[in-house]
Amino acid sequence: MTKLKKPSNRIRFHLYRYQLLPITQTIQTQFAPVKITSLDDLKEKKNEFFKDSLKQCNFSEKDKIAQDAPHYFSPHIYVLRLAVNRLLRRNTRNFSVEPIENWPYCWVVINNNPTVQKIAVQINPKAFNKTNTVIEMLRKCVDKQLIQYQLRLIIEAMFDKKEFWSIAGQSRGKLLQVDFELISPNLANISKNLSIDLHALQQSTNTQRTHFQLNSDTESCLEVIPEDKQLASLVNYASEGGGDISLRIRGLRKKIRTATSVKETTIEGIDVDHATPEGIATALKEIIDG
Repeated sequence: MTKLKKPSNRIRFHLYRYQLLPITQTIQTQFAPVKITSLDDLKEKKNEFFKDSLKQCNFSEKDKIAQDAPHYFSPHIYVLRLAVNRLLRRNTRNFSVEPIENWPYCWVVINNNPTVQKIAVQINPKAFNKTNTVIEMLRKCVDKQLIQYQLRLIIEAMFDKKEFWSIAGQSRGKLLQVDFELISPNLANISKNLSIDLHALQQSTNTQRTHFQLNSDTESCLEVIPEDKQLASLVNYASEGGGDISLRIRGLRKKIRTATSVKETTIEGIDVDHATPEGIATALKEIIDG
């Protein structure tokens, strides 16, 4: 007798960090849909504008994507589901094949606390092959709304910094290039120890993404160690969702990118098929709050 598969009691998530950056350092106060008096005023209100933009987002497509409205849990947590149409086929008793609509979905949890700004996306290949697909949908939709407030949404994967140091260590004697693509920060708790003052650079130049590249001589290689405090500060910032790092290694055609090693977390003891928005928010609270 075939045993029925028991429903899973664990849900896996990938973790991302987002930043809300002014598109210019010279704000046009007269064109905003709400009163903005200055650049500092815009930065103060940016998370309110993100909240309003998220509520206005419509991801639904008649035949492809479905969504439920964001569920709000005080003070900063939003939970929503996005489903995608994956057509199934079954054999009938009349020996024919019948198409069936199937809408697998994934959970998305957002912490809009201005000191956190994290997103957790459920890993569910039955719905979306990559969690980054969901992130890109979210980014595009929210960004369309945010532009009226002269803000830009940038989302980056969080990763374990040990992954970077492990790759660098294994590539000793072959490491040719380390390329940092760093987002201008608006989260003091992840940028306070940066060896480069990206915030000041953004104010003076309006940069949103800054490349910092290390290159060895063609006949030599880079020496990269965790004890280098300046380098470690860049790795730490990027790993917390402040950017991406790519490494070029002698003998490999493609660069290795840290964005492909997204930080993962799992919540246990929850029935996937009967989970509620409140249950998901509660189970992820400690992880998404930090």
